[in-house]
Amino acid sequence: MVTTEVVKYKKVRVAGESEFHDVSATISLREDEVMEIEMAGRAVRVTMRDKSKQWVFSAAEKLELLKSGEKASSGDPEQKSAGLGKIVDRLVGKVLEFNYKGKVWKALPTKEFSTMVWGKNIEGTLGGTLVANGLLLRPRWFGKKPMKIGDPTRLANESLVLAFDDSKKGSLTMVFKGMEGVHGHSCGVFEVEGAIVPDVVENEKGQTIVSEITIEKGRIWFSLLHPVVLRMDFDTIQSVETREGRKLIGQLQGEVKYKLHRDWKAVLPQPKAPEKK
Repeated sequence: MVTTEVVKYKKVRVAGESEFHDVSATISLREDEVMEIEMAGRAVRVTMRDKSKQWVFSAAEKLELLKSGEKASSGDPEQKSAGLGKIVDRLVGKVLEFNYKGKVWKALPTKEFSTMVWGKNIEGTLGGTLVANGLLLRPRWFGKKPMKIGDPTRLANESLVLAFDDSKKGSLTMVFKGMEGVHGHSCGVFEVEGAIVPDVVENEKGQTIVSEITIEKGRIWFSLLHPVVLRMDFDTIQSVETREGRKLIGQLQGEVKYKLHRDWKAVLPQPKAPEKK
């Protein structure tokens, strides 16, 4: 399974703390992530194929940068360091291996520090990631009742697992629009709108990230051959907070475009999803 995610932030407002002073800026940014997941029995191998970000500037901003000789015109220090180039994450090319022991996924030891931290950070969510990518069976999927074009479906709270592996709060209204093929899979296509609250996550610095997402419009492609979502395309408004303990150290709010694409191949036989404690 190869999963590609593209996130585009369009003139979002960010605020936070740097080492020397508070930061407040309006930015546009594109983030790309391509991850390959392979599963054999109770062993999993995860490879980071791409993880990068690039600041997006208007023509006027680019001209100003070239004229001034500065690397960036924003007050945001990270944006200044980025300039007009693409920042490639140090995890690109890194590989993690996991074994399933005692009802939990455990990353195998590695001497490379950033890879070790990455492994520890995703141990707790790996089971959900495997389910989302069709490598473990989902606890629920569509029934056998045929749907007609225009039929509505509503997902709320626990039933959001049908579309997301990391959101258990909120609701999503879906309207069936018809059938399309994706990589040989016949897919049911739904137009969607709603609001979700993803699970709280922890980044590599030990900071917690809390977010709320309003999907103004979008589409989801559900495979009819296997219980897996093969495409997502959303226009959203997002609010994200980063905290160290109870201290708020960063905020982001604004328009975000999100795209997901999965190149999926069946792994047979599929094991059952591990039970939660």
